[in-house]
Amino acid sequence: MNLSLSYPFIYTSFDSAAMLLDKRINIVNDQIFIKEKSSAFSIKELNDFLKQNNAAEIIIMGLLAEQCVYDSLIEGLMLGYKMYVIPEAIIGKTEKSKEEILKTMVSKGIIQLTLDDFI
Repeated sequence: MNLSLSYPFIYTSFDSAAMLLDKRINIVNDQIFIKEKSSAFSIKELNDFLKQNNAAEIIIMGLLAEQCVYDSLIEGLMLGYKMYVIPEAIIGKTEKSKEEILKTMVSKGIIQLTLDDFI
């Protein structure tokens, strides 16, 4: 799969550390939603935005694979989205726990991409 970097980027937090994961990550719009719970889909405005724009596929990047990344991916699946994760664009509590949760994600239907898919 070869994906374009022109896909909309929705940032769900003001945590600038998430943007430091890879220099190739660029914000392409000003859609910012503030996340207060573990899943990004807990944000009503985000859900409305996704529905208004006929979103069907979502790529999740961020901090803590075992918490918000996992929760957002699973909730997105439950809402009917095709969900993707980029292992190079997330971190875990430890490398081992990250690898374990990635295996769990795949077993639940999450599709793994690599940053090379965007080049």
